This record gives sequence, structure tokens and C-alpha cells, in this order.
Amino acid sequence: MFRIKIIFISTLFLLIACTDEDSSAEKEKEIIQNILIELNIENDVVITSEEITITLTGDALISKLEVLMDNDIIHDFNAPPYTLTVETQQYEDGEHTFRVNAYADGKIIGTKTITIKIDNKGPILILDSISENEIICDEIQLSPSITDLVSNVEQLHVYLDDLLLLEKENTTDFTFSLNPQELPTGMGNLIFVMEDALGNVSKDSIAIGIANKFFKINFPNDFMRKNVEKVHVVISDIDGNYIDSKTHESGEIETLSFCTTEELNDNTEFTISFIHDFDNSIFNFYVYNNLTLNMLGNEITLNQKSGGLSPAFPKIEVPFFEAGYQMRASGPWNSLIYYDDELSGHVSTAFSNDLATNMTFISYFNSDIENSYQWAFISDIQNRTSLVQEDFSNANVVTNTFDLNKRFQRPLVKITGYENEAMYRARSGHLLYADYLQSSTSYTKQYTFPDIFEYTTYWGQLLNYTFEGSGTIPATVTIPNSTVDYNFYNQQLSFSGLPDFEVGRLRLVGIRSGTGLTSPENPSVQLEFIFDGQNTNPTIPEIPEGLFPEAVTEIFANKAFEVKQGAAENYSTFNSYQDYIENVLVPSVPFYISSPFRERIFKSESAQWSPSYEFPF
Repeated sequence: MFRIKIIFISTLFLLIACTDEDSSAEKEKEIIQNILIELNIENDVVITSEEITITLTGDALISKLEVLMDNDIIHDFNAPPYTLTVETQQYEDGEHTFRVNAYADGKIIGTKTITIKIDNKGPILILDSISENEIICDEIQLSPSITDLVSNVEQLHVYLDDLLLLEKENTTDFTFSLNPQELPTGMGNLIFVMEDALGNVSKDSIAIGIANKFFKINFPNDFMRKNVEKVHVVISDIDGNYIDSKTHESGEIETLSFCTTEELNDNTEFTISFIHDFDNSIFNFYVYNNLTLNMLGNEITLNQKSGGLSPAFPKIEVPFFEAGYQMRASGPWNSLIYYDDELSGHVSTAFSNDLATNMTFISYFNSDIENSYQWAFISDIQNRTSLVQEDFSNANVVTNTFDLNKRFQRPLVKITGYENEAMYRARSGHLLYADYLQSSTSYTKQYTFPDIFEYTTYWGQLLNYTFEGSGTIPATVTIPNSTVDYNFYNQQLSFSGLPDFEVGRLRLVGIRSGTGLTSPENPSVQLEFIFDGQNTNPTIPEIPEGLFPEAVTEIFANKAFEVKQGAAENYSTFNSYQDYIENVLVPSVPFYISSPFRERIFKSESAQWSPSYEFPF
């Protein structure tokens, strides 16, 4: 019984409390309904500098009128007239809450809330289809996005400096073309002048260069190994000053167009630098000086080069190996040598195109024993753990001879074979023979190799002379009594070549600031200069900021290089540097496709000439 009484009393209390609250709310509602607050502006209106008038209707005695913007009090009134002006410049563009509270006896007895909009600024431009300081030489489509936070965009004018390019009304997102052929060349400002419906005007601009397209380079599909390599191309003037640059990194068919704001005629000299970039750490520059459009035409179409992927590192037992013999393999993306009781090195197990092969050619012979040469041609050698004598053959082995004009010499000779014409044209072959030939009183030298490939090339070196070409070594090789010289002093290159030697060549190496493994912070930088053989001052190109890691840019800025070797080159079928460019660089082939013989007089900081090739081989 006691519990029932408690429940009854509690329920009665709640009913009384609720009845009192409802009565209070009804009373307040009744009071508020007796006060009508009116404004001379509508909800969602854009306000500028006009006065806002507040009108009260009702029989209540108002003690104070409070005006708030976004919950901040901006004005108090103790008596009419109730008029005010909002200082719109103090607020950001967009929507804001405007509220009026009416007080009586310290209590709010009426309220009015609306949304107003403030629009102090002109429209906003977003332009992602072009970059600051971008050089334009092809017609492009620009897609600006022009918006205003509050009102409509009424007028748009686009200028290139003072030249009116476009005039539009009532526009936001649209597309228009920019054709350099119709515009004055040089650096300028692309200016957008925009006006909204309230007359607010804004201006935005971006610096661009309008240039003439003067040259292009066509890249084939699978030109390089994707995600591993990329190729930069930098164009410089005769003095090395930067003109333009582009990067090929997609590995797919692409044409890079190059522009200049300078006046170039067909005989104006310039430089093209091809930069092979491996993993942003190893940079090989091929710098072609003394070029003209007369030599190049309007474009270079590059050919594919071989590319190795997925390396393997076999270690292969050779139980029949005899002391005094040599065994090695060197071919498209493989290199193995017998050392420390095993044949070891690296091979690629996959390739970026069909210009390489899973076949490995291995030579095995003793230089001091006649008729000792044997060879093996093995597929997927990474799957082998040992070789047997039956893998090797002496079939089709031939011995050739040639005469030197000097006795008691041991020239180094190499013979390379190619599985097919495509690999021959891509300089992707197997080393068939490499050895220092015997010294004797005789002028005649002999070498041995297997005559199993339709295409072969040779290379030889003796003293300060190298000779190379297609097929096999000529019957007579004459070493001239000539020298070349070079110098790198006060950040300037100088070169002394030879008359009638069409091409000059220099190799510079960047001085690394660190030690240890290569990295973007400690890069390997090598420059291979190719230039007119009669040029005495090859030019080091300027490189732009941001294209390479900072360490590479600093090497060029400081010209922190060392010269390693230089040479004058003579070609059997070329009479000038222009012949070389037109027949080698432009068609993108190894030199021996157009000239079967090349000789070189060199100077080197080491005893040997380090191999050098044409880009991209």
C-alpha cells in the first residue's frame, strides 16, 4: 500500500510539472505572436551597402532590439528608428545568418532570422590545363573553371598581355583553343578579367611562353623498360643556353615536340642532349653539338633498343674446365665469366621486346693452343646448374687473318654475332671472340670465331687507335702516327682533332660529392659528347631546374666534371659531320649500317679506350 501511494504522488507531481511547462510555452508563444518583426530584405538576398530597416508590429513595450550576424551582435537599438547598414567588407563572401531579437523586461519576446549573402569579390578562376611558365608551340585546348560563391558570372575577357583573345557572357565552365601560330612569340601573361552580376571584377593571370615548334622526336613503343628508365631530351643553343626540354617515360608510342622563342633558321646551330635516366640515380648524357635543321630536317624517329628484365644470377659448375682456358658469355643483357671454379654472372629472363634473347653464347678456348676454340649456345641458362663437355662444339669455327703495319704488337680484338637483322640493327649481339692477339715478328695477326651468324661486327684496339665495323676485320689495318688532345680549364672544354676526321668525341664524368651506392643524392653522371670533328670548343649544355635531382643540377651549375677520354673519328663512307648525323642519328641506327668501317685516334686518362656508342644503342 505504501508503494502504491508513492507511485501515485510521483505521477501527480509529473502531471503538474508538465501542465505548468505547457502553460508557460503557450504563454510565451502567445506573447511572440503579438510581436511581428519585418525586414525590408528578403531571405537569401545578396546585400551590398543599402540600409536595412526593421519594423515592429504589436502592442508589447520593447525595451531593446538586438541585431546579430552569425551569432555576433553588430547593433543594439533602444528606440526607433531601427535602421542599420552591414559593413559587408568585414565578412567573407557567402551565406551568413542575420537575426533580430526583440526584448521586453530583459527577455526575448520576439525573433526574426533570415539567411543573407555577401558578395564582395569577383569570380574565381581554376585553370589546370596549363602550368606557370609553360612553353606552348602546339595548339592546345584550355578548360578554365570560373565560379562565384554568390552570384553569376556575367562577363569574361581573356587577354595575352594587351591582345584580346576572347570575350564571353554568362559563362562558367567552357573550352577555348590557344593557337601559337596566331599569336606573337615570346613570354607573356595570359590574363582573365572576370565580372559577376553585382559588378565585382577580379583578375587572374598565368605566365606562358608562345613559341614556334621547330623540331620533334618520335619514340616507338617499348623504347625502354617501363617503371625503370626514362629519357629526357634537352635542347640548347650554340652557347649551351637552355631552350626547351621534354621527358619520355610512358614506354609507349609518343611524339615530343620542341619549341623555341628564338629565331632559328636552317643553319642555326644548336645542341640536343638525350639523357638516359635509370632509377633517378644513374644519368648518361648523349650530347650532340653542332646540329642544324639542315642536317636533321624537322624530326628524328628513334628505333627500339633491347631491354632486359627479371635478372637471374646463375652459378654453374664446369667440371671439365682446364687450366689456361678462358670461358665467358657476353650478350644481350647477359654477362658470365668463369672464375673461382664456376661460371657465374647475370642473365635476364624476360625482355621488353624481341630485340633480346634467352639464348646465351659461351666461348671456351686457350689462346696458346691452336684449334682449341669451342662454343656453346644454350637456352635459359639460368635453369642450369652445370655444363658438360657435350654442350660445346667446334663446328663452323674459322680462323681469319689481317695485316698490321706494326710488328711486336698485341691488339685486342672482339667479334660479335647477331641472331637476326633486327638485332643487328639494334646492336644487340653475342660476343663470339675477345682476346689479345699474339705478339710476333710477323705483321700478320689471326683470330678465331664460329661462323654461325649471318651478321657480325668487329672491334679492335692497339696503342691510341681503335677500328671497328661490319662483317670481319679488313685484310689490312694501318695505324696512323697521329694524336689528339683535349683540355677542361676554367669550366671550358677544348679539343684538338685531326683533318678529315669527321666526328669528335669526348667523355666527361661528374665529380660525385659522396661515396658508396648511387642514389638521387649521390648520382652517377656521365656525358658523352658527339660533335663536329673540326670543332675546337664543344659546349656543355645548361639544364633546367627541377628536371633532375638537386645533386645533378649542382654538378652542372658548378661544372664539376672530369674529362676521361676523347677521340677523333673517321668513317669510310662519310665526308663530313653532317653525313654522320644524316646517316646515323636521324635514322637512329648504329654507324655500321651506313659506314662499314670506323677508325678512331684517342687520348684517355686510362690505358684503354672505354666503349662508346651512338644513342640509343
